[in-house]
Amino acid sequence: MLYTISLWLKPTVALYNYEMYIAKFHDDGLGLGFDFGLMANGKAVLMYRNDTAQSDQLTTNTVFSLNTWVHLVVVQNGANNVYVYKMVIIWKI
Repeated sequence: MLYTISLWLKPTVALYNYEMYIAKFHDDGLGLGFDFGLMANGKAVLMYRNDTAQSDQLTTNTVFSLNTWVHLVVVQNGANNVYVYKMVIIWKI
């Protein structure tokens, strides 16, 4: 399965926890899926659980500033249950 998630974000208030913007989970009781958002430290994070029931996350090194538009893209490219995730900051205005 291949997919791309793309969104524009403009954080306007400081977060005190994790703010989820996009999420998709299977209705199979296993919690398979992902969620994508910002952490309280201002970094973007993708948290995912694959079909081997392994959970992991990918976090940016960049801290996003308040009142700044950022375009985030996550690309998942999988073969034989081996997944590669990439999170790229495309544009920061």
